[in-house]
Amino acid sequence: MAQYWLINESMIVKAPDRWHAYMLALQMNFKNPIFKRIENKEEY
Repeated sequence: MAQYWLINESMIVKAPDRWHAYMLALQMNFKNPIFKRIENKEEY
């Protein structure tokens, strides 16, 4: 099941787990991603 991960203040990625979210962040050249898991996407 996909989860949503907040990479920084304005970027959310959809990934099955934290590792995949990390790989996506690396591809997008984020230097210090925060990886906050979003339980309810409607909050954003």
